[in-house]
This record gives sequence, C-alpha cells and structure tokens, in this order.
Amino acid sequence: MKHSKGALRWKFKKIMDELDIGTLELAAFMRVNKATVSEWRKADYFPKISEIRWLQICEAMNEMCRLRGKSVKVQPLDLIEFCPDEVRDIRFLDYQHASGYVGKKSASKEKDQTDGSVKDTVAA
Repeated sequence: MKHSKGALRWKFKKIMDELDIGTLELAAFMRVNKATVSEWRKADYFPKISEIRWLQICEAMNEMCRLRGKSVKVQPLDLIEFCPDEVRDIRFLDYQHASGYVGKKSASKEKDQTDGSVKDTVAA
C-alpha cells in the first residue's frame, strides 16, 4: 500500500450543523435526493462532485440563510480544510489520468494467438 501526505477534509456536515440546515431541507431546496445530501454529510474527504455542484451547494446554503434572515455567506473554501500532514493510503496513483486516481487499468486490445482475432480485455 502506498501512502501520500496531504488531505482535503470535507467540512460540509459541520457547516450544515452550524447553520442549522437539515438534510431533508437542503435536499428539497436543491431538488436532489435525500440520499445524495446524506452521502455528502458522511464524507470525511472532499467528495467527487463537480465545480458547479460545489458552487450550487454554497449558493443553496446562502439562500436558505437569507430566507431565514441570517447574514451568512458560505464560500466554497469554507467547505474544505487542507491537512498537509495527514497521511492517506492510496491504491494506485497515475499522473497521466485526469482524475489522478485510477481504480483499475483500462481496457486494452489483445490478439488471440489461436485465430488472430483482436479482443478487448480489462486488467484485474
């Protein structure tokens, strides 16, 4: 197992709790499934969400606070914390892959030795 130093901690649950925003409430406001918000709340590290979703989360929290008469402004960086000394286990690091992480090798073409045909294979 390889190790890497540095982690982006996800503070979504902490911010929601501080602002007194419930899971069902945010899910309804954003028009997403309750399970989606629950998964975001359970995440310890920055989840796989798009930049747009990250901004939508902040905007939804800000609008909900505004409707309650609270003058709070959640910024995207409020939802994360960089922990430079935290050691994380990583299974496979590939700097050539756009996400920086690949769980399995990509499919490749393999020539069948018996009949010469080409078949797709996936490495385990």
